[in-house]
Amino acid sequence: MLRSDWAARRVTDSALGVVIFMWVWVTGWWSAIVFIWSMNRDKILAAAAASWWEAALGLIFPLAGLAGLLVAVHVTRAWWRYGRSTLRIDTLPGYLGEQFRGTLQASFRTRPARLEADIICEEVTWVTRRSGGKTTSERISKTLWSATHALEPSRMQLAGTAGAQARLPIAVPLPADQPPCGLDDGGDGIVWRLTVREVRNEALRPADAGSGATASDGPLFSASFEVPVFGR
Repeated sequence: MLRSDWAARRVTDSALGVVIFMWVWVTGWWSAIVFIWSMNRDKILAAAAASWWEAALGLIFPLAGLAGLLVAVHVTRAWWRYGRSTLRIDTLPGYLGEQFRGTLQASFRTRPARLEADIICEEVTWVTRRSGGKTTSERISKTLWSATHALEPSRMQLAGTAGAQARLPIAVPLPADQPPCGLDDGGDGIVWRLTVREVRNEALRPADAGSGATASDGPLFSASFEVPVFGR
């Protein structure tokens, strides 16, 4: 109950932070490439003409920038399409050996053909590194246990009014032999995560077609939520 989102039974997921990070990275990367090219154009062309190896090596940087640009466009399309998703927690908390239940609220216009839920137990460790007088911290996650469960898109209640979100009940079993949630003061410990993702399915099964499900031709849905899982 010390986490405000758990206490309110509402955990949100938004790709906006990823979108901002990717566009900042892409802008910085291409700005550096343009600056280096403008200052050393003649040297770069001479080195490329003298050695095919240096020419190939020089292509790595614009190719990396192009890959980053494609990723930025993809995550932007997904965020523009789905925006922020919410998981309303029904079992507060979910108990080991029982079920975790909740309701996904997301901006689906039509029922997707296939949805899967991944329930994951992670061990999280913060690693501090010092280099060149600078100190950086990196969060390292190790999966201790995970399971994937197929969801039933036919149970999804589509939004009936503008601005409302579709609702999908979720129930996944929890193992009895895994550690519960718990983080120390340094942020190290155990985290449980529920990820709901759309799976591309070009050929619909008859049951899917009868439920109004459609094969997605745009960015696939994906949302991840930290959920409370404890022992009795």
